[in-house]
Formats: sequence, C-alpha cells, structure tokens
Amino acid sequence: MLRRFIFAALGILFAVPAIGQVLADRVPADAIVYVGWAGADEMGPAYAKSHLAALIADSAMPKVFSDLLPALAKRIGKEDAEAGEIFGTILAVADPLWRRPCAFYFGGVDFANKGSPMPRVAFVCDGGNKPQDVLKAINDALAKANAPFKAELRADRFVVLGMGMPLPADLAKLLSDPASAASLAKDPAFVESIRKTRAGGMLTFYCNFESLVKMVDQGMAQEAPPPINQTWQNIRKSLALDGIKRIAATAGFDGADWALDAYVEAPAPRQGLAALADSKPLSDASLKTVPKSVCWVAAGQFDLAKLVGVIRTVSAAIDPSIPRDIDRFLAEGKTTTGVDIEKDLLQSFGNEWVIYASDTTGGPGMMALTILNKANDPAKLKSSLEALQTWVNTLLQKELGKDITIRTRTVKIGGDEIHYLAIPVVAPAWTIKDGFLVAGLYPQTVASAAGHIGAKGPSILDNPAFVQMIKRLGADKPTSIAFYDLPRTTPSTYGEVVFMARLLLGLSDMFGVPAPEPVVPPLDKLMRHMATAGSASWSDDKGFYIKSVSPFPLAEMFATQSNMSMVQYGVMAGMMVPAMGASKERAERVKCASNLRQIGQGVMLYQNDNKKYPTTLGDLFETDLNAEVFLCPDSGKAIPADIARDKKKYAEWVNANSDYVYLGATMKAADPAERILAYEKLENHNGEGVNILYNDGHVEWMMQEGAKKAIEEQTKK
Repeated sequence: MLRRFIFAALGILFAVPAIGQVLADRVPADAIVYVGWAGADEMGPAYAKSHLAALIADSAMPKVFSDLLPALAKRIGKEDAEAGEIFGTILAVADPLWRRPCAFYFGGVDFANKGSPMPRVAFVCDGGNKPQDVLKAINDALAKANAPFKAELRADRFVVLGMGMPLPADLAKLLSDPASAASLAKDPAFVESIRKTRAGGMLTFYCNFESLVKMVDQGMAQEAPPPINQTWQNIRKSLALDGIKRIAATAGFDGADWALDAYVEAPAPRQGLAALADSKPLSDASLKTVPKSVCWVAAGQFDLAKLVGVIRTVSAAIDPSIPRDIDRFLAEGKTTTGVDIEKDLLQSFGNEWVIYASDTTGGPGMMALTILNKANDPAKLKSSLEALQTWVNTLLQKELGKDITIRTRTVKIGGDEIHYLAIPVVAPAWTIKDGFLVAGLYPQTVASAAGHIGAKGPSILDNPAFVQMIKRLGADKPTSIAFYDLPRTTPSTYGEVVFMARLLLGLSDMFGVPAPEPVVPPLDKLMRHMATAGSASWSDDKGFYIKSVSPFPLAEMFATQSNMSMVQYGVMAGMMVPAMGASKERAERVKCASNLRQIGQGVMLYQNDNKKYPTTLGDLFETDLNAEVFLCPDSGKAIPADIARDKKKYAEWVNANSDYVYLGATMKAADPAERILAYEKLENHNGEGVNILYNDGHVEWMMQEGAKKAIEEQTKK
C-alpha cells in the first residue's frame, strides 16, 4: 500500500509540466519551489493561431491521451494488477490537473520534530465552474490507490492536495482571501525574477535557491551526523552556492511560436559554480568558421582547465586525499604519454567551442558534424595531440599484435594535413587550421570544414535567417547560441522520426492496444508548421539569461538525423526480443543495487538513532524499511501473508530468508569506507557476480571471483 500511494504521489508531481504565474497570488511568499500551469483548457487566443495548435489538429496526438494511454493502463493491469492500478491512478489524477490552472508549492521542511522532518507541499487546482467534478475525479483515483490522503475543496473553488499534511496556515488563508497573507505574487524577489523573463503565460517555474540552501543547512545541522554535515558545508563553500540566489523560467506563445525564457540571479563577482558558467561573449572569429549554408549549429564557452580546478576544489571538500589522487593520475599520464595533460593539452584548448552540420561539409546528420575550438595555443595543442597519437599507435600495436592493425594515420586533403583513426564505420579525424582545432568523425568532413576556414567564405553571420533569429532573441552579445534551420532539415529527418514513432506505437499494437495514426502529421502538412528555431544565452552583473524560440515544443528533433539506416533499425528491432532476457537480468541487478542502497540508508538512520549499527537486518524494521527490500527479484521468494502486519515476525522471516548477507554487526560509522557492510548471496544472478554495499553507503557490481576474494579477506580479519 505504501509503495502504491508513493507512486501515485510521484505521478501527480510529474504529471504537471516541469516548467504562468498561475495562482501565484494564492501561494505563500515563503515558497522555495513554485510551478504554475495555465491549463490545457485555458490556452488563450494565442494558442489558436499557433503552430502547436495546427500541428495537433493535423495529428492523432489527442487520441494518445484520450484513448491509447487509458487502454494501456487496462492492458498492463491484466499482467500486473498493481502496476495497472498505479498507471490508471496517475492518468485519472493527471487529467484534471492538466486541463485546469494549477500550481505546485514547496515551502521547505519543518524540522520542529527531530527525526521526523515534514515537508510543506501542496497542489492547488482551480476547479472553475465545476470544482466538485475535479475534486471527485482526484479523490476517486487516490482512494483506488489506497493513498492515506485526499484532496479537499477550499473557498468553493480550489481543489487542494496537501499530501497528507495539514495545509500551511498562510496557504489556507490565501485560498480564501488573496489579501489575507503575504503571497508569492507580491514578493519583490519573485516579481523581479519573473520580470527578467519575457516568455509569457502558460508555464512558470521558480526556485528560491538561496532559501533552498538555507533549508539544507538546517536539515544537515539537525538531522545528519556531524561528518556528513561537515562534508555538506565544505561542498557548499567550495561551490559558492550562496552566490546563486534565485532561478526563474517561463514559457508560452510568442506569436505562432513557442518560447522559453530563463533567468538565474547570480550577482557579480562570481565564484565557484557560478564562475564556471560565467563567460565572455562569443567572438565573430568563431562564428565565421561556420558556413552560411549551415543546417544546425550550437556554440558556447567551456573552459576545460577551469573545470579540472573546480573538480579539485569540490573533491577536496569531500575528501582531502582525492586531489592528490587526481594529481597522481595526471603525473602518471605525463610519464606514460609524454604529454602534460593539464598544462600542454587542456590549457591549450580555448574556451570557445562550435559544433555544426552543413550541406557543404556533409549534410544535416550527426555523423557529418564538425567540432571546432578556437585554441589558446594552436602549436602546443597540435604537438600534444600528435604526441598522444604516437602513444596510441604504440599502445594499440602492443595490445593487438601482428594480426590486427589499428592505428592513427595522416592524409593530405586540399593541402591540409588530416589525422584520423583508421577503424571501421567511423574514422575520428582532426587538424589545426588558422588557429582552430577542427574535428569530426571522418577526414572528408574535417577537410571540408578546414577548407571553408581557409577560403574565408560566407559564414553564418551572412545567413539572414540566423541574423534575424539572434535579433529576435534579443541577444546582442550572446555567450552561447543554437540555430536550427528546420524548413531545410525536416524533409531529410522526417522518415527517421516517423520510424521511431511507429516503432513505439507498433509495440502497443502488438500487445493488443490499437495505436492511433498519424501521431506525426504527413510531411506536407508538417512543413506548413515548420520555422527556424534558436536559443541564446548571455549575462550581466545581475545574472544569467536564456531565451529560446521554436515552432512547437521538441521541434528540434527534426534538425538532425542519427544516420542509422532502415537496415540498421531492422536489425535493432530483430534484436529486441532476445535482448529482453538480458535486459531483465540487468534490471534485476539494478533492483538489487537499489535494495542494498536502501539497506545502507537504513543502517545510517538506525545508527543515528541508536548510536550503533544494527545487529541483524531485521532490526532495520525500526526505520520502516519494507520487507521486499531484503529480497532479490531473481530469487522468486514471496513474503508470507500471515506476517504482513507483524514487524517482529517480519524481522524473523527476513533474518532467515534475506538474499543479502549483513556484515555490519561489529562495524561502526568510523570504520573505513571500503569495508563491506552487506552483499548479495553469491548464487544470485546466475552466479555471474554480485552487488556489494560498502560502509560509506555506495554500491558496486563485482564479478564472482573478485567478490569472493574481497569477502574472504574481510571475514578472515
């Protein structure tokens, strides 16, 4: 029962779109997270004139939600009643929340009762003229799932789901009278954050990141053991999380298109995580490397050398020995390859990166992509890559022997020296041209891209559609951009999108649930709704900004092909049935790993309350772990029905039948992290290997022989 209502609650959460300001006047000003959705029945006049409305009218997509998904829930229920019930509950609750204006509110966690923190969470749905119908639909679904909470009606209009908790006092007041308490809509910080975004109306996401960090501080100080609290404080300080204040995102219709705006308040000067994202505007020099005939392009800034520094800082906050391990690894790399990875290689890369596909370099597919980097030190970068190339050749020859030859080679194309790895299917290649590293999956695409740089031909800066898009986005000095010429790329990518849609819908048909067609409109109709798409980001002293525009959500999937042929897809489909067995085995391994992680968390909670580790696994029922956590799904064991409500019998049964061996009876939290706390019985998973839980709470999969040796070494001590 517990698992069912948790799944139902999660389904409710994720049924609401994850990204306007709907009901913000009914949400308390202390909201740490707020999500507002205007409702599918409240799309407004802009929707009727949008590409999205036209696309939906030309497709069978509405039937996916009205017919296909409910039918799938019934079909799933025939095989697994509980899973079908969960799926059906999610659909039943999602329908009114999807159609009506609603808001999600998270006001933090109440730590008043030590050991029992209570989150302040609520969903608010505006029931409009039929609030009782909305209330009944939600409560009927929750009752069917045996959820220990239900929705209630407030102010004869608002359907509120408090997730089993009393509603926060301010929220209850605001539902009756928006002037009775401080609301989010009147909070200056919220208003300013939303004002920084420009897309309107349909969706809003807001996070008071500053308050979120303070909440975690409080929770760690009160609920976590001192070592974990100290680790958190070190991480928070090293990442300078205090420098990030608020995050806001809004989405809605911009003319006929769909637009998304986001703003991250992170005032200058920036340190830590915010400093890593801080960058200068893209240079024209980098953009001029992209041909005017570009099909799609993305460009931005990323400092590899700075990233290593951040990794050092954060890892030192977790464990002071990790930076020494990193330095030792880099030193060994220098000895082995002859290249100082950090100084000679990473610092030679520039911050500006470009990736694109163009008709003049190979077409729109991902296999014809080109990657460029405006190098800090082109000569040093070239010599470092050549040294690594020599090392790779030596290593491969040593490992493969005389019968098989895999090596990097060099060829001159159009006067440019192209280095490539001579292997089947792809031949990763690179060259240095006029200060730019040019890389791709084939020598031909690299040669074409280098030729464009050398010829200084017309670039994307001369492309009217691109120039117009950047102007529309309002990005005078963008730090990153993306551009998709969808009217050009869609005809060549359409077949692949239809194929993937039919692959999924066909599986539904095969299992007796008729799938509607066409989910993807015919090409001639789809092309009427296609327009260019793009995004840009920039920053100022107050924070970071992102804006994107596309004809409809997810339209960018028509920008690129994966270049997999229909033959390859057929082979892939033919492999699906035998692969299901292997997938099932991997899924069971993953489930066992999850079980062991939960056991580890249970041990930590038990130790926190009792100042010692539990003597047996059965003792963990004090932490409310479910008995199923102690069973491998591969074992086929079932928990006897007569012990379902008796924790003592539960514990005795688990100690006698658990599929996991517990070694923690004589251990303590201060013991080394690498000590084994628990492991699967060695016969699990056909004897191939087992999951092992270590004293620091992490779980690793280990092959049988290695696991036996590690367990024997510890149990002998």
